[in-house]
Amino acid sequence: MVVGIILYSWDGQHNPSVEIKYPYYLEISEDVTKKQFSAHSSDPDENESDIREIIENDWIILSCSKKTKVKGYDILFLVIQIKEKIILDRLKSQLRKFFQLVLQRERKSRPDYIIDNFNSFFPEDTEKKVSLIGRAGTGKTSLKKVIFEGKNPLNYILNPVEPTRGVEPSVYSWLDLNLGLFDSSGQELQTIFTDDYTQAVIFDKADLVIYVAEYPEWVIHKQDLIREIEHVEQIIKQHEYSARLIVFINKIDLIKEPSKESILTMIRQEIKEVLGLDAFFTSIHPDSVSITHETFSSILGSFSWDARFMKYILDTEIKTLQRTSLSISNKYNAIVAQSSTKDFDFSLLNPVHGLSIQFATAVQDRLPKDNIRDLFLKSMEKITIVMKNVELLDTSLMHVICFSQTMSHDILLKAADNVKKKLRGRYLKRKDQ
Repeated sequence: MVVGIILYSWDGQHNPSVEIKYPYYLEISEDVTKKQFSAHSSDPDENESDIREIIENDWIILSCSKKTKVKGYDILFLVIQIKEKIILDRLKSQLRKFFQLVLQRERKSRPDYIIDNFNSFFPEDTEKKVSLIGRAGTGKTSLKKVIFEGKNPLNYILNPVEPTRGVEPSVYSWLDLNLGLFDSSGQELQTIFTDDYTQAVIFDKADLVIYVAEYPEWVIHKQDLIREIEHVEQIIKQHEYSARLIVFINKIDLIKEPSKESILTMIRQEIKEVLGLDAFFTSIHPDSVSITHETFSSILGSFSWDARFMKYILDTEIKTLQRTSLSISNKYNAIVAQSSTKDFDFSLLNPVHGLSIQFATAVQDRLPKDNIRDLFLKSMEKITIVMKNVELLDTSLMHVICFSQTMSHDILLKAADNVKKKLRGRYLKRKDQ
């Protein structure tokens, strides 16, 4: 699978500058970058586009370069997950053609062109299967209800859901994905360890298996949980299932400040060192649910080009703002993409989001034949809310929502307009194709 892309501009003397990096958190080591630059600069034919290949950890990095100045190069890096079954010759040919099209654009328009067309490197498979497993009471079903159905998390904090019985499949439309989510009961966990049929239901053709543990139990029964996760790993390897296994530590709202961040860092490192797996942290508590939305958007972004694209445009738009959060919601009022400034008070996110949705719903009930285009609210605590309908009727997308503790209504409205414009450009272009 393609992990990301970076376009550098290099004058041949100073450090290269990044014109576009997607996703924003993608990092290539300085050593690898220098090696690729050196390899390209030593090409005898400086005017011909060439592909270089290098391996770093779990990545294959392809770089394509062409001299475009008297001294200097534009270099495009394509990062690929080495474990995936990919035909490199096809990707190299595709990268070479893509790079030529990038160079035909004016420099200022290249980033938008890359983002608009980067999905051409992804297969068109939109059917994905995700399985949730773990002990009883860890919050698997509540996570499903809040994230994929837009339910109010307070309902599940005050009144926990009835325990799941057996394995409960649900199908959700998540942006460009048809997502099959298999929610298993805690009582089913031991059956998963011993019964071949149940293993097939959970693991066969699954793209992702999420083992959900709750923080208090991790503290008390860590070694038992590690053994269970290792058992799941053995099943996946033994039957050669292709599912990726990750770990959720749920209910992190129970960790008290100021030691919370250090505790989470320690748990993440421990899971990585002992199990070799990635760990994520979740909660449906209003103070922490935004982290859960971010987690699912990030994970599903590995499958969904739409999720990656939305995250990118939100991250880009929020760079110049302070104490602000930008979100995109779907018709179920669930947040499908979100980006917040580091100084934003995350405890406000879910209550304010809930308030804006409730207000919009109440108005919509009174205007059943009309749709809200813009909504503007300002709270007594000076929280400014702007909600803008994306007006894409053929999609599940509904609103761009801006919350800010400092930015004015005009600034937020402009940000919402910019996000809406990019969303519409992307989806209308796809519709015309």
